[in-house]
Amino acid sequence: MRKPFFKKTHKAWYVWHNGKPFRLAANKEEAFRKWAGLQTAPVTTSLPVVQLLDRFLDWVQSNRSARTYEWYQRHLEPFAQHIGGKLTIGQLKPHHVTTWIAERHAGNANNTVQGAMRSVQRACNWAVKEGYIDRSPLTGLEKPQPTSREVTISPVDWEKMLQMATDEPERDLLTVMRERNCAEISCRIGVG
Repeated sequence: MRKPFFKKTHKAWYVWHNGKPFRLAANKEEAFRKWAGLQTAPVTTSLPVVQLLDRFLDWVQSNRSARTYEWYQRHLEPFAQHIGGKLTIGQLKPHHVTTWIAERHAGNANNTVQGAMRSVQRACNWAVKEGYIDRSPLTGLEKPQPTSREVTISPVDWEKMLQMATDEPERDLLTVMRERNCAEISCRIGVG
């Protein structure tokens, strides 16, 4: 949850809560005290986590690409099997995720581990936005830093890229990249 901000027009402190500005108080100290209370408010739902994950996957399937859906499904279904059908959102804690990671992803690369953890955390953040819960039980979940991957483009691939270019400016860009020896490109691989 973002920090409180002072709204001059209303002479009061506000915070963004559930996607809307929420009035805390006119006094700064009181506002920050109320804000701290909002952050530690308990999650008050008895919805099983597996049902929430199913709803999230349904939403992803309807609102995102098939590839994105498959990526989330590949991570969330094993997590759902790990926690079972009885664990509720109110009971979900970061240790459930870290235990699952230790069992299923031991020895995997940081990018794989970070993606798996991010998928569960994303489902909880979606649940907050949809109003299923007031706050995510996984806020502050520590994930490993993703690492960059380097890709070297072969001369054959450069030629294919030039042939696929749709116009002269695109071909010029590719030619300059090749002449400047930009054959190695570092990038972060992610799913959104």
